[in-house]
Amino acid sequence: MLAEELFRYDEIRRVLAEWGVPPLEPHAIACRGGVLKPCRGGTYRVNSQMLDDLRSCKYGVHASNLAAPIGSRLGKALGSPVYITDPVVVDELIPAARITGLRGIERKSTFHALSQRAAARIIAKKLGKRYSDCNFVIAHLGSGVSVGAHQKGRVIDVNNALDGDGPFGPERSGGLPTAQLINLCFDGSHDRESLLCTVRSKGGMFSLLGTKDGFKIQKMLQRGSPEAQVVMQAFVRQVAREIAGCAAVMSGNVDATVITGGMAKMSTIVRQIRSRVRFIAPVYVISRNLEMLALVQGGLRILKGDARPRVYPNPNRH
Repeated sequence: MLAEELFRYDEIRRVLAEWGVPPLEPHAIACRGGVLKPCRGGTYRVNSQMLDDLRSCKYGVHASNLAAPIGSRLGKALGSPVYITDPVVVDELIPAARITGLRGIERKSTFHALSQRAAARIIAKKLGKRYSDCNFVIAHLGSGVSVGAHQKGRVIDVNNALDGDGPFGPERSGGLPTAQLINLCFDGSHDRESLLCTVRSKGGMFSLLGTKDGFKIQKMLQRGSPEAQVVMQAFVRQVAREIAGCAAVMSGNVDATVITGGMAKMSTIVRQIRSRVRFIAPVYVISRNLEMLALVQGGLRILKGDARPRVYPNPNRH
């Protein structure tokens, strides 16, 4: 982990030097949040505890764990504060959303928080409202799929996109029948790590169609591939069902449904999802990447005094 951090840091400094950036003194550095202790949404100033948790991978291994440590090194070199905004571990679930049917196993909140909350703020502004006054269902369709119930600025229910809950995606398996998954664990074909890799990065469309490339899948659909058609019909059905479930969590009191993420560019798929869920609320689509913009906006809210930075770890996540 440290070797990778130092290598990437040196490469970033080399590129900045090539671009003639060293004279720059940024007001702040904005980084992706990694797999940390569950915390409330918002912008956090990077501190030593956060860096320790990311470098040790205490709460999970992910490439995003490198961002804040690299940003911290840059911040020290350039004299700038360093922030993360809405990491993947944002946890604002209501107690009932955590319960499963087996004591000792709880549902966790690990999802595309940065993208979802950025989309929610954009649509709230479009509606002439504040995010904290709206109820949204936000569906992020990326390599993993997360669908969240945003109630008055709080994500009260969401599927755990990292660990396989919810709809399948381009490379993640989504929810699987429990007994069949248990049988797979004990049939001798996988060890623990290879099975985790399978459901997290070799499942979904990659497993079913042999590719996770959206453009290739679209070409398969255009050629009339029966296999691709039924797989994508299943995908549409699962996403629509998840959206409807989040709407039910909020008793149908939904201002808008928002579809975002890389697969939001697949107009045929989005159109099919829209046709299934538009009875709930108006459907908006944001196909552009929101995450870099969301990081900038998170830092700006602190610099402009519109918000105060949160302190990690936040003991009161609810």
